[in-house]
Amino acid sequence: ALAQLVISAPIGPVIVADPDDDEVLACAVAAQAEVMVSGDRALLTLESYEGIPIITAAQLMARVAP
Repeated sequence: ALAQLVISAPIGPVIVADPDDDEVLACAVAAQAEVMVSGDRALLTLESYEGIPIITAAQLMARVAP
C-alpha cells in the first residue's frame, strides 16, 4: 500500500533536539516502511533507522526513475 495508518511503535529518544522526529521514526518502524523520504536534516543525518533508509525526494526519484 502506498499509505497505511499505524500506531507508532515505542522507541527511545533518538533525536533529542526534536522529539517530533522521533515520532516519525516510530511510525516508520510500526509501518515496516521500506524507505523514509524526508527533507529534514536531522533525519537525513541518520541515513537509516532500524534498517529503514532515510533519503531525500531526489534520491527516491533516482531510484524509481533512473
